[in-house]
Amino acid sequence: MLKIESQEVRSAYNRLKSHIYYDTGDLFIRRRLAEFETNLSAEHDIFSVNKEYLRKDKLSIFSGFGLSKTLDEKFEKIADALNGNDGEFFNAFLKKITVRYLPKTFEQEKLPLNFISNRRERQKYNIERASAFIDIPIELHLVTVLWIMKYGKELDSQLSDDAYGNRLLLNKERNDLIKGSGLFKPYYKQYQKWRDKAVKTSKEALENNEDVLFLNLDIKDYYYSVNIDLNSLIEPKRRYYPTLLEVFNEIHIQYTQKLKECKFPFDLNKNLKNKEVILPIGLLSSYILGNYFLKDLDTKINKRVKPLYYGRYVDDILIVIKNPICIVDINEKTQYELIASELENIFCEEKEPVDEENPCKEIKSKLRLKDKKYKNLYCQSDKTLLYFFDHEESELVIDKLKRELDERASEFRDFPAEDDNKTFEDSAYHLLYDGSEGKIKTLKDYKENRFGLSVFLSNKIFSALRHKKKLRIEESRKILKYFKGLNCLESFRQWEKIFTFFMVNGDSESFVDFYIHSFEQIGKIQNKFLNDEISIEERSIETSLQEYLDCAFEMVLALNPMFVSKNNVAIKKLEFFQNEHNDWYSYIVRPFGEPTNPKSYYIERFRLSNLVRHHYVVQPLINYTKIVKDKKHNLTGLDLPIKFGNKPLTFNEISIKNSPRPVKFWECCLAVINIQLASRQLELSDEKDDLKLNLFSLFKEVNEEGEVVNTSFYLDEAFDLYKRINEIHLPEHLLTYGDFKKDFYRCSYDKQNTQCDLIEFQVNKEDRLKNIRFSFANTEVKLENIEYSIRGIPQINSSRYNTFQKIFKYTREENADILLLPENVLPYQLLSSLARFSCDNSIMSISGLEHWKIKNYVFNFIVTVLPITVNNIKDAVVLIRLKNHYAPSEKELIRSEHLFCPKPQKYRYDLINWRNLYFSPFYCFELADSMHRSLFKSKVDLLVASEWNKDTPYYSNIVEALSRDIHAYIAQVNTSQYGDSRLTKPSSSATKDILKLKGGVNDTVLIGEITLDSLRRFQRKNYNQTKDNKEFKPLPPDYDYKNAIKRENNKNILDDDE
Repeated sequence: MLKIESQEVRSAYNRLKSHIYYDTGDLFIRRRLAEFETNLSAEHDIFSVNKEYLRKDKLSIFSGFGLSKTLDEKFEKIADALNGNDGEFFNAFLKKITVRYLPKTFEQEKLPLNFISNRRERQKYNIERASAFIDIPIELHLVTVLWIMKYGKELDSQLSDDAYGNRLLLNKERNDLIKGSGLFKPYYKQYQKWRDKAVKTSKEALENNEDVLFLNLDIKDYYYSVNIDLNSLIEPKRRYYPTLLEVFNEIHIQYTQKLKECKFPFDLNKNLKNKEVILPIGLLSSYILGNYFLKDLDTKINKRVKPLYYGRYVDDILIVIKNPICIVDINEKTQYELIASELENIFCEEKEPVDEENPCKEIKSKLRLKDKKYKNLYCQSDKTLLYFFDHEESELVIDKLKRELDERASEFRDFPAEDDNKTFEDSAYHLLYDGSEGKIKTLKDYKENRFGLSVFLSNKIFSALRHKKKLRIEESRKILKYFKGLNCLESFRQWEKIFTFFMVNGDSESFVDFYIHSFEQIGKIQNKFLNDEISIEERSIETSLQEYLDCAFEMVLALNPMFVSKNNVAIKKLEFFQNEHNDWYSYIVRPFGEPTNPKSYYIERFRLSNLVRHHYVVQPLINYTKIVKDKKHNLTGLDLPIKFGNKPLTFNEISIKNSPRPVKFWECCLAVINIQLASRQLELSDEKDDLKLNLFSLFKEVNEEGEVVNTSFYLDEAFDLYKRINEIHLPEHLLTYGDFKKDFYRCSYDKQNTQCDLIEFQVNKEDRLKNIRFSFANTEVKLENIEYSIRGIPQINSSRYNTFQKIFKYTREENADILLLPENVLPYQLLSSLARFSCDNSIMSISGLEHWKIKNYVFNFIVTVLPITVNNIKDAVVLIRLKNHYAPSEKELIRSEHLFCPKPQKYRYDLINWRNLYFSPFYCFELADSMHRSLFKSKVDLLVASEWNKDTPYYSNIVEALSRDIHAYIAQVNTSQYGDSRLTKPSSSATKDILKLKGGVNDTVLIGEITLDSLRRFQRKNYNQTKDNKEFKPLPPDYDYKNAIKRENNKNILDDDE
């Protein structure tokens, strides 16, 4: 017997929590995990969460009953029990195993021929089919994850690459799980690969003049039809963890027995032998067992059929066969006969016996797998599809299919279009015509478009999160009307998203109306299964749906607990309804309980356990700070809190330690920026102009002799935060080896310069750019928006949102490498969206932030977002610095509001090497400092100037002179009403401007392109070698050609010790 350590239980918990976090459907287990971690339960029994952890000799009123057990204490107890030291511990949890039944299909209304109706609300709703999900305590879920870690990994390693779904993340040797918190390969990537490869293979075969049969099969009731003996999977000599295996087996035995008793979904006794069990839906281990059970089928199909492509996503099978034989006499064969003739070694058609009492009755048939092992497995007739493509005929159908799959893959964007022409009606329905489209007489029916509706809601949620706009009443009414009656019940998996839609749009009355309507419709459910032998409790589905509604309601309120309470009409309507139904809820759903409401003492448990939907939290990692303990704070709000109570905002160590997901470095950069600003509140209590601040500057630690012994930068704090949060998610060797930070950035400074901090950053420098495409944003930065931001009330409306959406979209479509935005254009509330855009699309961005008012000081920052890829994961480094020189007119505008301008303690400029492009961002009036701009002679290929500038003649002269003075490209981007945005090179007047623009009322981008090789080759040569070169002007005096060679060789400019 081997011992299980508490640290292994902790690892299992991390993997379980991470999986649950990314799971969008199962809210029951999410709630259980939140209870387990926070010790907050809706149960009235004070022992309901932790009583199994209490030692009998400690049951004393003076011991506090041990109610606040920490996670580590629980892990130790679980490990102790698994090592055989407490035989009763798991028995208590095994007694709590239950089955939740959720609806799969409802009985449809029978309407007369050619009668179409939009009525969805009924007096009752009959359920025809349901799904049975296991519901167990987290302790038992941990047992199943530990089983995966000890045994399941070996079963998965035996599978071929033809099995795509639910595959474990194994190491290169395929003998262990990868280190970190991951369990399974991402669903969307695996599903896309499985589906797209089938389409691609078919397309290639047609292009090679081969006919193609594309076959899609789905095994009916797969998890219930598997008959597996768990003991047979593990040899006796390898039963190193007997208690683990015993508890694991008992979970399956109890689940199987409960379904046997109620003959769900059919009489299981007919299929199962003595020690055989079925696979519980809702257990992570079932993913591995479900895959492993079909391993022999994978081998058989590949060996005997030899298809062009075979891929299986759990129980969903795709097969591509070239030049099929089954199409001979195709009109004389049934669907199953076609399949059986093509795959005769694998499938057979099984017909029902003739009904002697009714010989004229249609004889139904099934498609069954031939192998004895799979005698219980049948294919679903309504999901069995065959597509035959003749290579001599048109390929437009498969071309269209491929195009639509590609479009679906890109449906969800961080910055969806708010003014998208696609209406709610377009998204929600498919109109079905018989003949010409658009004619009333050919309209035969319509269907709800679940996917289109999901995309629509997601886009509207994400756009609402990024601007302050109230939802129009008519828009709310449309959503409420659509999700009425049967549509509401059939879309129960969307309930959380619908609540979120109303919450982020500030419509608390519709939020409550939807809750009440859903609650009422659930009460009309009746069981009327197609299989009349099923005998589950009459109200079991109703109970499960009521709890699911309660979970969805609680999940959304956890983001913004005071959302409903702020509206008197909404909160009174909710309270009145819940009070009226409390007795019924207590009797049917939760004994002695009541529905969740904004005042429920446990309303914060999803928040405190960090199991809220992080993609709805606009400001990065704000849910990792102590603000989560403040119920008044809306985590989906655009505004950044700088205080928690009377103290500056700080990180919450528990949230950091138990993070459910790995975070990106750019998130850590922005979080540290926000925390550092919050920490300066005491300094900002002074009221004086030009207050000197050491903010986002290089900190130098000096010894007694005045020598610099150490330096630090805010990026170092961000990296430390990145390591701390990701400690449980990334392999240890990555986080501990010395050069890991250099994969993100390298930092050095000019030791000779005492006037200002000239800092050199190297980011992603090995991935060299050759031809560099710039996207210049041509957009108007309105003075009124600048004035509002100075007052601390930035205008984040839908119009401005759409401006950024267009700029981002055009930049992406033009395949630009760099996006340039003018000064004062981006509200700080949208900085996270810019960072995410740059990260996801690998586009470097430079932008001026709108003025940021903190107390009585107005900050003006310039931001550079540098995309990187580390360990095949896209990420970004965010550089921010305070403007060195506020313009005189800017100062006057700020002072006119009785506010003050801060000033850097020491001037700072950045020399950045990103993908072998050496550049420096300047900020408007900084260009007027001739000494500062001369610092970059020979050091850069490019100088970027982000401006909001009326005096275009003056700056035009500076740019033209500067281009020749430092002999570099100059990219200047200004607000469109003043113009003179340009891309200039050190060349003659006739050829110097690669791009130049002014004006235009529409928001757009213009693309300019440069190459570095020719400039650098010119700069490394002497005058005699370049005097006849007409492409560039001669080098200025004292130009250091050695720096040009360093740039060519991708070396440090400032640090010779590299």
